[in-house]
Amino acid sequence: MNTRPPPAHVSSLDDLSAILGTTERQWRSYSKRNTFPPKIPGLGYEVAACAAWKADNVKPQSQGDLAAEKIAKTKLEVELLELKVAKEKRLSVPRAEIDELHGRMAMKLRAYLYSKLENEMPPKMAGCDALTLRKFGREMADEIVTRLQLDVDSWAQT
Repeated sequence: MNTRPPPAHVSSLDDLSAILGTTERQWRSYSKRNTFPPKIPGLGYEVAACAAWKADNVKPQSQGDLAAEKIAKTKLEVELLELKVAKEKRLSVPRAEIDELHGRMAMKLRAYLYSKLENEMPPKMAGCDALTLRKFGREMADEIVTRLQLDVDSWAQT
């Protein structure tokens, strides 16, 4: 295993990039800055000085904001995909369908109540005492709830 230490000087930015990392193009851009270590005539660039300059002057890219935005975007995409899957599995129902169901149920309930209160209840309640009126009221409420439940169940089956 031949592990030679890196040379103290290199003649080109290409050699410097091979030793210290980063592309030659990036080193060329660094070399245009006023504080970059100059090329020594006859020797080239001093590797240690260039490494120290890079450590002091080149900050690693901050990805805090970008990373947070990527995470937020990914979470939103996951949420949208979960909604799509739930819709395909019929685990969720579009709001328009529920609004339509509520409208139909309200109309059916109103018609049913009018029928009960106007047609059936007056003859049954004529001459009744309070206990009998309560009994009829409870029976009517139970019948309405049962009918509504049947309507909801029949809608859920479709």
